[in-house]
Formats: sequence, structure tokens, C-alpha cells
Amino acid sequence: MSDVVFAAEPTPEERGRALEAACREIERAHRRDLVATMLLLALYCVVGLAGMSWAVASTDPRLAPVVFWGALCFANAGILLTLLEAYRRHVARERDG
Repeated sequence: MSDVVFAAEPTPEERGRALEAACREIERAHRRDLVATMLLLALYCVVGLAGMSWAVASTDPRLAPVVFWGALCFANAGILLTLLEAYRRHVARERDG
């Protein structure tokens, strides 16, 4: 006689609990991604505004325009790249799931 052991099939309640736990983990990951994206957007905005504010308040006629346009480009590029990266992650998640 062979010693074959059959595993018990999970009950519908166990399957439901496992599915709910997986859904909670996915929602938690989405929430973390959203918060990280919002913090990066706020960081680029604040750094850009700080640079532009310094340039407006500066009395240096040579450096102020360079800092102003540099801060403006830095903030806009950072915001754009952050949003594009968030979109890329979203599309990758939808493709996988």
C-alpha cells in the first residue's frame, strides 16, 4: 500500500479570507505609492518655489534670472517626470493584474 496523503481542499470561508487579505495588501501598496507620489510632487513644488522666490527677492541682476528659470525648469521637469513614472507604474500594475 502506498502512503499517499491528500491535502484537504480549503473551504470557501478560507478562500474568502485569503482573497480579502490579498485585496487589503494590494490596496495598501496603492496607498503607499499614492502618498510617495504626492510627497515627491510637493517636494518639487516647494524647491521650485523657493528658488523662484529667492530669484525674485535677489538684487543680483546676473544670477537672479538664471536661478529663476532653473528653478522653474527643475520644478516642472520634476513634477512631469514624477507623474509619468506614477502612470508607468499604474499601467504595469494593470497589465499584471
